[in-house]
Amino acid sequence: MTRIRAFLGRKTAQFGLLAVALVAISGLVVVNGDLAQARANDRAVTTTYLLRGKGPVTNQSDQLYVTSGTQATCKKGKKYLLTATWYARNVTKTSAYIDKVVVRYSAGIKGKSVFLAKGELYDASGKNYWGAGTADHVKISGGRSLTVTHHIRKTVSFAKGPVTFKRYATVGGTGQEAVWCHGPAALQIQLRPSR
Repeated sequence: MTRIRAFLGRKTAQFGLLAVALVAISGLVVVNGDLAQARANDRAVTTTYLLRGKGPVTNQSDQLYVTSGTQATCKKGKKYLLTATWYARNVTKTSAYIDKVVVRYSAGIKGKSVFLAKGELYDASGKNYWGAGTADHVKISGGRSLTVTHHIRKTVSFAKGPVTFKRYATVGGTGQEAVWCHGPAALQIQLRPSR
C-alpha cells in the first residue's frame, strides 16, 4: 500500500508540474494574442495611386500609424505616425518622375519620443532611388511632429510592381511602461500609377 501511495504521489507531482507548465503556456498564448491584437490595430502599410498623365500631380497618402493595441501596460494611442504628400509628373503605367515627397512624421503620445532611422524608396526589382542618411536620423519628442521634404528627382519604375517608401523608427518608452511597449517600428507606402 505504501508503494502505491508513493507512486500516486509522484504521478500527482508530475501532473502538478504539467498543470503549471500548461498555465504558463496559456499565459504566453494570451500575451501573444494581445500582441497580435496590437498589430491588428495598426495601419503600417497603405497604397497611394498617382493619377496618370503629364502632371504635375500632387497626391497625399493615407495616414499610417503604429499603436500598442490592447496592451494594458502601455500608454494608449498612436505612437508613430506618418503622412506623405507626393509631387510627381509624367506618370505612366510603367514609370513616374518623382520630384519630392513631403512627409509629416509624428510622435503621437506625449512622453513617448520617436527616433527616426533608416528610410528608403525602392522598386519591386530592388533598385533604390532614395535613402535616409545619418543626417536624417532625428528625435521627435512625444506629442510633436516634424515635416521633412525628401527630394527624389528621379524616374521610378512600376514595371515589376509598386514603388515602396519605407521609414524605420524606434519608439521610446516611459518609465511606467513594460519593455514591449517600445522598440522598433516601420511604416511603408506602396506607390502605384492609377488604373
